[in-house]
Amino acid sequence: MARSIVADFTRSIPPAPDELGAALSSTLREMATGADLGMLVRESRSGGGPADRAAAAAWLARRMPAPDPSRVVLTNGTQSSLLLVLRHLTRPGDVVLAEGLTYGVMRQLAERARLGLRPVALDADGMLPDALDAACRDARPALIYCNPTYQNPTTSIMSAGRRAEIVAVARRHGVPIFEDDVLGALHTDAPPPLVTLAPELTWYSMGLTKALAQGLRVGYLVGPGAPSVQRLLGPVARLSYWVANPLSAEVLRRWIADGRAAAIASAIHRESSARQILAREYLAGYEFRAQEASMHLWLRVPPGHSPRGFTATAAGLGVLVRPAEMFTVDDYPAPPRVRLSLSTPLDRGDVRRGLEVLAAMRDEPPSPA
Repeated sequence: MARSIVADFTRSIPPAPDELGAALSSTLREMATGADLGMLVRESRSGGGPADRAAAAAWLARRMPAPDPSRVVLTNGTQSSLLLVLRHLTRPGDVVLAEGLTYGVMRQLAERARLGLRPVALDADGMLPDALDAACRDARPALIYCNPTYQNPTTSIMSAGRRAEIVAVARRHGVPIFEDDVLGALHTDAPPPLVTLAPELTWYSMGLTKALAQGLRVGYLVGPGAPSVQRLLGPVARLSYWVANPLSAEVLRRWIADGRAAAIASAIHRESSARQILAREYLAGYEFRAQEASMHLWLRVPPGHSPRGFTATAAGLGVLVRPAEMFTVDDYPAPPRVRLSLSTPLDRGDVRRGLEVLAAMRDEPPSPA
């Protein structure tokens, strides 16, 4: 008989605070009394309507000077934003550079677009400028993918100085950047995004699946300028796979305007902080990287253990984690670590029970790789 799951630490799903349910219930009641509700969903708004883009610009002002709404595109999430930019800036066979440890889906997206994904070495401060410079010289990439703030999976926050160095390398080689700032709305005190240093080079993406709710399926993409955005959207204007649901977009527009979006994000931040405190308590015997209020934790497995073996043992005890190899690009070496997404369990009790299992594994003998 299969063991039941104690805690699933694999998926990056934000906690669902009480503020989320209350806001959604209230907003849907408000919308239900509107005379134009049927017109709202009669057709989709490709890239978002003027009010949607203005709301997006206001929300993005949490991380940067508010962009002109003409530079903003609504999509149904980070993956769609990334696919749009990949198809706009690359051709099959082109090379895209990414951190050697990166967003796991990036490999699948590159494969679907028939692109070569090449790793750039990173340290505790993120992507290494010298390694990026060498990769730009050798591979002549079409795009640099970078996740500078609460990097997935390592949780690192790139310093302001390192950001300036990365931008300088990209500018010197004339390579555009896709900046994935999916957690930026939860961490507005992080250094300014790359897009503020190189707006002419950077496509900036802020999905809302982590800061508010995954099921809303809305992301904001900021292009280098209105002409760039028009060129991006022209070939896909009649395609719908990337378009945000107008009902979700309207909910978000209202939440941003009345402050409920900020309140939900603050509640998620508080819950994430509480879960990190639990992790520091229960995993005190481990070495790990984490940030205050980060959704992830980058855990070094005990000496003699392999990430794969540790993952298998934990799964046998009902705790699901992801080994480092799931995040490696090409032949980049996988460190002896696993990623825990503390945000996934529904409540703090499940987090605690999962951490208790991992704490008990600390001194267990190694499992086979």
